[in-house]
Amino acid sequence: MHSRGPVRHQEEVVLNVYDLSQKWNGWLGPAGIGLYHSGVQIYGTEYTFGNGGVMTHTPRQTGDPECVFRVGIVIGKLSGMTRRDVEQAVFNLKADFPPGCYRYVVVALW
Repeated sequence: MHSRGPVRHQEEVVLNVYDLSQKWNGWLGPAGIGLYHSGVQIYGTEYTFGNGGVMTHTPRQTGDPECVFRVGIVIGKLSGMTRRDVEQAVFNLKADFPPGCYRYVVVALW
């Protein structure tokens, strides 16, 4: 018990980054660019978006031998949401990000 009351659980939120091509990233990396994929890990599940839409998998195991784990970066802590709350939030996103809408290369112009 904390002096101000019970301590609430805070779940780490991790951004997992993958090399899509170790060969290309070996050449492009020194220039600060590369071919990458990422997923967000919360409560032991990794959530990602690809051509199949919003998907889940075991953290750091995409099932694609070409997609090699590079680094996990803790980007924050989540409190006030249960595992079920997170699953429901991701489920709600599936309608906005259906299979087939993923674009491998997106150029943003500001």
